[in-house]
Amino acid sequence: MVIRNPNWQTTHLSAPKQQFEGARCMLKLVSLIFLVFLAITPASALENIFNPYLTKKPPEGIRVLDSEKHGGVELQHILFDSRTVQTANGPVRSEVSAVITRPVQQGRHPGILLLHGGAGTAQEDLALDWAQRGFVVVAPDLPGIADPTKVRNGSGAWKQVKYGEGFFTVSPDATASVLFDGVLAAVQSLYLLRSLPDVNSHRIGVTGVSWGGYTTIMVAGLAGKDIRAAYSIYGSGHYDLGSAFQGGLKSLPQGQAETWLRQLDARNYAPSIKARFFEAAASNDTFFWIPAVSSTLAEIHAPKNLVFAPNSDHWMDVPGGCEHTKEGVPHDNSWMTMQVVYFEYLLMGKGKPFPQVLDEAARPGKDNRDGVRFHVKDAVGTTDATVYYSPSGTPWKARKWLPAKVERRGRWYQAQIPVGSDWFALATDGRPVTVSSGVHTGSDRTLDTSVTQEASTGSK
Repeated sequence: MVIRNPNWQTTHLSAPKQQFEGARCMLKLVSLIFLVFLAITPASALENIFNPYLTKKPPEGIRVLDSEKHGGVELQHILFDSRTVQTANGPVRSEVSAVITRPVQQGRHPGILLLHGGAGTAQEDLALDWAQRGFVVVAPDLPGIADPTKVRNGSGAWKQVKYGEGFFTVSPDATASVLFDGVLAAVQSLYLLRSLPDVNSHRIGVTGVSWGGYTTIMVAGLAGKDIRAAYSIYGSGHYDLGSAFQGGLKSLPQGQAETWLRQLDARNYAPSIKARFFEAAASNDTFFWIPAVSSTLAEIHAPKNLVFAPNSDHWMDVPGGCEHTKEGVPHDNSWMTMQVVYFEYLLMGKGKPFPQVLDEAARPGKDNRDGVRFHVKDAVGTTDATVYYSPSGTPWKARKWLPAKVERRGRWYQAQIPVGSDWFALATDGRPVTVSSGVHTGSDRTLDTSVTQEASTGSK
């Protein structure tokens, strides 16, 4: 009697006992190695619900609905197939609508994946603006994140779910959440962008606002080295540490809340980010609070930088931030003028890098004051620096961040603040580009958002 092993070699059951014992020992060793692997591997890595879709291939069923010219820019509306969802009425195919904009000038251009916020739709106006600056842009309508009543062309089970519902659905599994469909559509849009013949696939950036900022973190983690630069506006993970969505999580049975946090919270994907990363956050944001944003940044090990806009709520009221008029283009909370500096430098090699606030620290001073100092690297032109502080213990959304007078001594900026205050340093250069340090607590325990120093490499 014989059996066939995978190498199609003949093995006789009457083989010597020593062979059997050796094989049994080998099996025990392999089993032990596997158990150790399970013990040391994060749950998110073992249970990545997106793995079956990480093909790096463009989605199937791409069809162009229309195409038109806007000056030196081409605009297309397209549809593509995302996935098939099993519903009570049988399988339903999801179709995602998207906008593609590109310069009409021939050649290979850097690409940007543009992700809208909650209740929004594909940002055609911003996509046109980026294309006029020399980028090819894909801007999808994100299922579950878009308001389904505003999406003209997409279809699927997600369109039957009222906006705001279905975020935290994880039954029968986490793929039942509409956020899964939104993130999946963003990843597929990235693969589409990288496949376009007029795109330099080594010069890809992703940016998004609010839920699109969350999706930016997710996509950057899932894509790894396939993108070069990411810019998240108000995005975060660690929803259980401080967000407007804590109530949604707390309403779930404990096991389901843990499933959502393990499989759909951006904190589990942040460690896989390889792109240069920038976080634009508002200190008094309604949706994503400082502890959550800071803890998410701490998970990112790639070169990173940030800005906290003081006394701002879902708005970047800093030089280089949002425009002061909330109507028109680019006057909304998803556009920051310094984004152009960021992506032109990292994807086109134009200009200079963002400044960085480094080596910030607080030391006991006199008269019930602490001395704060920091320095700024890579600033262009005149630098305006400020330290903002707030008493510890008050709710994050209700904080009043007060400016402290800053003096410059050599390369160091110094300020005095009341003992026990929470604080961060803010710096604006002449372009203007505004960055900050992480937030330090009164006990000088940094909410670890510290920027990662990097060489000024541009697009090299």
